[in-house]
Amino acid sequence: MTTGNPSQSPQRHTPAELPRRDRRRAAGIWSAVLGALGLAALAWVWVVSQLGINPPHWARVAGMIWLPVGVIGAPLAGAAGLRGPARTWAVTGIALAVLTVAGLIVLETTAG
Repeated sequence: MTTGNPSQSPQRHTPAELPRRDRRRAAGIWSAVLGALGLAALAWVWVVSQLGINPPHWARVAGMIWLPVGVIGAPLAGAAGLRGPARTWAVTGIALAVLTVAGLIVLETTAG
């Protein structure tokens, strides 16, 4: 029980607020992970197309499948994580997704 001014009591979270905060933290971190996967997939596309490496079809697909996953998933997860404690991770993921799209445009323009 607190006595005195209620505005000076420590801030308490209801049980319903804690999972939301944890979800936002996870969304921010997932945004960065997905952005990094998208950038890694772009690097794979560049290596396969520019260096003339001819891997099996399954290896091409396994490397390139992360490009749309990262480009679409990072901004979606980042938007959910922007208000949470992992805001820096969310912004990083969104920035990596933008960088991936810009790199893909450059790759298509120069090698297309």
